[in-house]
Amino acid sequence: MFGLLLHTLRSFSRRERIVFFGALAVAVLSFPILFFHFIDQTTVAVPAYGGSYTEGIVGQLGFVNPVLARPGTPDQDVTSLVFASVSDIAQSIKHNGDMTSWDVRLKDGAVWQDGTPITSDDIIFTVRTIQDKNTASPLETDWQNITAARVSEREVSFQMPTPYAFFPTLLENLRPIPKKIFAPVDPANIKISAYNLQPPLGSGPYAFADIQKRADGFITSYTLTRAPSYATIGQRPYIDTLTFKFFQNDQALTHAFNYGEIDGFGTFDPLAPDALRIKPITRLVPTGKYYALFFNQAARPTLADLAVRHALTLSTNRQDIINNILHGDAQPEYGPIPPAILSSLGLNDRSLATNFDPTQAKSILTADGWKQDPQTNLWTKQTGKTIDTLSFTIKTADAFPLRDIAQVIKQNWESIGIQTNIVLVDPATINDSIIRPRNYEMLLFGNIVTKNPDIFSFWHSSQQFDPGLNFSLYQNPAVDKMITTLRTTDDQNIIATTIDTLQNTIAKDMPAIFLVSPDYLYITTERTPGITVPFIALPVDRFATIASWYVNTTRILK
Repeated sequence: MFGLLLHTLRSFSRRERIVFFGALAVAVLSFPILFFHFIDQTTVAVPAYGGSYTEGIVGQLGFVNPVLARPGTPDQDVTSLVFASVSDIAQSIKHNGDMTSWDVRLKDGAVWQDGTPITSDDIIFTVRTIQDKNTASPLETDWQNITAARVSEREVSFQMPTPYAFFPTLLENLRPIPKKIFAPVDPANIKISAYNLQPPLGSGPYAFADIQKRADGFITSYTLTRAPSYATIGQRPYIDTLTFKFFQNDQALTHAFNYGEIDGFGTFDPLAPDALRIKPITRLVPTGKYYALFFNQAARPTLADLAVRHALTLSTNRQDIINNILHGDAQPEYGPIPPAILSSLGLNDRSLATNFDPTQAKSILTADGWKQDPQTNLWTKQTGKTIDTLSFTIKTADAFPLRDIAQVIKQNWESIGIQTNIVLVDPATINDSIIRPRNYEMLLFGNIVTKNPDIFSFWHSSQQFDPGLNFSLYQNPAVDKMITTLRTTDDQNIIATTIDTLQNTIAKDMPAIFLVSPDYLYITTERTPGITVPFIALPVDRFATIASWYVNTTRILK
């Protein structure tokens, strides 16, 4: 046959040979293109098991231990991967009707990473360890006055003095530690236990594999490997190995990303992508965080005047903050519950739309008896023999973006004649020196609301003073009642209606100027497409979907 082909070619003229070999070359070159086109049209890429992912974090590990990990820290991030929550290992969570008693039944397949069962004794031991003051757990206040009792090896009962509909949220943050490991350790010594950085036994989707330190003790990397035992608890993760690399500052982390040492990182800094030399994938994640300017009417009686608070609110340009400080990576905030949470509940923000309107602000002040001096441009008001001047001091942390937001507010207010002073406070001391003693007339600060919006500590009148977080010292019996209603019902219709009314009521009372809810940026290289982060309250929430993250793919027929 080859001879016949050769004979045929010899019979071709020179022109015919050129045409033949040209056509053959086109066919040969086209085949791979057609083949890959065929594959592309008849198959689809899907996640595949395997691979590794390295994340960069600014900060340090202290405790990979659920009873010691402080919320919002790298400790909590890593701990959430090594230890499963009670919600993860629970087959059922039921209350007694009035929500003062909750029963948790564990999954039959809930096991530690050595294959032994997780029992009610482990959960009870964990709760009591958290409650022990010698442990100094950051979760202690969450578990005050809650009693955990054994019903059976796989069932535990929780009793509390008052109804609490948000108790399942507590269980999402309760990650049992193994009693057989920690029972011999005195609670006062848990913080210095060797188990804190090299946990011998976890229950989460990943297990400890390796830790690297510098000579000075700084942890440079921490590696986890997929734990096969988790398959009996939840979805098996796709990624085999997770490594965390730690850096002392943002510049070092950015350098590591630019040189391929890490695959991704998370941040609230909208400027972070600008410092990257390689093209990243930036995911903008809605959050439960918001910034607000809280009014302390007790410290400055002028702020008790609703007209003044209304004028200040109308004089504040949220869009300036979003565009110029947060580079568009934020949403305007008009009430105590961020838009992302309202949206998840199927609600729109009906609260009073106090958009930027300095002309109306001046009209409100004039109608309220304030007069603007044409020479000084300042506003004054005489009551009897007392002359009050619209001049305020904002206290905030000396950190981005708070100090920058304060400058925008100062510019906005002074443009209509409201004198504004800014006092920047060291972030390390602002809690003890300013917030706890309520030592301010205005406080620019942030709050974080979870997906289950329990705003009791932020806005209930019983929380006006430390350790409460009602920074405006706000009081409204109707609001107190609505907040209590949210804590005593699991009826979704009642919850939605109550939240809608609550949001609108607080916004109308104007105890604060609600400013913006910033986006969280999760940034990765282009080679890591399989990362999904739907919502963030605390940074640890990025790992809520860790089982669906992937770095490898395979193709299957459509």
